[in-house]
Amino acid sequence: MSVCPWCREALPTFDKSAACPKCAKPLVDAAGARLRPLDLDFEKFLTDADAASLLWTKRGAIFAFVLAALSLVTIVAPFTILILILGQFFWGRFFIARRYTRHFAPLRRMVTRWISRLVLVLLVSPAYAAVGIPGLGLVVAPLVFGGTCLGLRAYFRFHFLREHRREGVTLFEKAFLVLLAFVFVVMMVVVGLLVWAGASLLPGGK
Repeated sequence: MSVCPWCREALPTFDKSAACPKCAKPLVDAAGARLRPLDLDFEKFLTDADAASLLWTKRGAIFAFVLAALSLVTIVAPFTILILILGQFFWGRFFIARRYTRHFAPLRRMVTRWISRLVLVLLVSPAYAAVGIPGLGLVVAPLVFGGTCLGLRAYFRFHFLREHRREGVTLFEKAFLVLLAFVFVVMMVVVGLLVWAGASLLPGGK
């Protein structure tokens, strides 16, 4: 179900009216394209998303530094890398991307979400291994966490602008998503084989 971009009242499914039955304002622009809230309040949405994502990027770097510092003196040390990885996913999804992706069309939302997830798994998560080196984590953790947030911010902002211009997802991104998915499947198969081989070497293993 869609909503009127002016009064935000729900419109009947598959409604093709040229004007809202509630507020009587036009539902299509001069070119005949369906109006969206993004078309009417683009500057406000962009300013709010930019400000919020930058603020949470800074907070994310501080969070990572504090966590790395605590790992030097508390029992959280064995779990620092795991907490950072999970925190990176949470930060990227809810604090960085959400204000941009809420305006995306379904295909763009799906593609950007899965590309960001797979990049975090395949490229960013391994970088946190350096946090396990005593002292080095104080530098690596905030750099990786904050840098990743900045990268995600730039990526989703890029698509926010394309969504406003009604430009589709690029062919390169679609191919890149397929490549990332293939690499992820191969990695899972390799990990599964290694686990199976390790289990077979245990006493009683076959």
